[in-house]
Amino acid sequence: MPVSATSLLEAATRNSIAGEDRLTEVVASVLGSVPELTDRLFGDERRDTSQQQFEVNTQVPTHGRRRLDLEVVSPLDGRRLWCENKLWAAYSPNQLEDYGEEAHARWGAACRLLTIVPAARLREITSDLPEGWTAATWEWLSEQADAVGRGAGGPRWRDAATASESIALLRQLHELVRYLEMEGFASLRPMGHTEIVAVSNSHESLTLVEEMLDRASTYISMHTAEGPNWRTDDYGVCWLTFDDSSGAWPSAIDGWPELIVADRDEWARSRIGEPAFGAGWTISGEWAFDELRGRADWRALVESEGFSVGRGWQNTRIFRTLYMAELVPYGVTFDQQASRLAEWAQESIERLIALDPGQIEGPPARRRRKRPVQAEAGPVEDPSETPIDLP
Repeated sequence: MPVSATSLLEAATRNSIAGEDRLTEVVASVLGSVPELTDRLFGDERRDTSQQQFEVNTQVPTHGRRRLDLEVVSPLDGRRLWCENKLWAAYSPNQLEDYGEEAHARWGAACRLLTIVPAARLREITSDLPEGWTAATWEWLSEQADAVGRGAGGPRWRDAATASESIALLRQLHELVRYLEMEGFASLRPMGHTEIVAVSNSHESLTLVEEMLDRASTYISMHTAEGPNWRTDDYGVCWLTFDDSSGAWPSAIDGWPELIVADRDEWARSRIGEPAFGAGWTISGEWAFDELRGRADWRALVESEGFSVGRGWQNTRIFRTLYMAELVPYGVTFDQQASRLAEWAQESIERLIALDPGQIEGPPARRRRKRPVQAEAGPVEDPSETPIDLP
């Protein structure tokens, strides 16, 4: 049986199948390095851990040819934890009962039985939980990590965790919590004054952003194909696409000109996480990302011109970035700002046409779907778009 990974990078890449196995490896790596958190899984949060170390194993063989997700052993006092982790998969028939019987027969009360599930499944699980088992949620685990982090680094421990002089304990706790947040199983950030102000201005701000794209499109010589539309699964992204009949190299490989605005610069090579506009070309499918990124000379050229080659929403994007804060000084009126945005976007789109990478072998070009009819309930999402997955 494998012992826990010695780094989070190894843990995240150890299992090729995403899901509960990968999450188990990440958790195991942290438990093996942060005894203060491990003790909390035993229910011993006040125990002195200065001399404590734990052995953490994953995919532990059990009777019946099953494999337990996680085992933690304390060589110091003989305590043991058996933990079965679940996301959305069901338990095997009698899985917890069989684990419980085996653990009781081998170690009696010295072995604690714990199963961790998403919060949405807790009521379902606890209603039929076998004797001896305790059910907890991934949210609960993140709260335990937060408590340990606060004890070691104060209320703003997560800020301290990302500082260059941060201690390893804080970094590992932060990465665990961040992983759980990214997977949608935890949310530690409470609502504060920043969120209240943002909500109070959200309607006006979002309307203004959409109108900015719409006004900019009137200054761009290309005909608008679709938009401005908001992604229905991510209201932080609004997009505007254009028709192109020039026969330019991006168009020849099923690409189209695009101008987007988003709450974060996810497409940018050097991301800073600020609201930004992106302009350039989108190519259908992610195949072009690997093809273009592999052309080192061409990539260096386009990056020197301010473009980033990225992938997202199952497409390849070659965009320049203009941060919202950079647009503010370009005009004292809305129209002046929109005009400047249009000038920048059109120049970016046309400049990339001139940076031809040469012959590209790719899948046959597909006819792009026509603009969907707008329903009365609101804008229709572009069916070619899917959630972002940038490197």
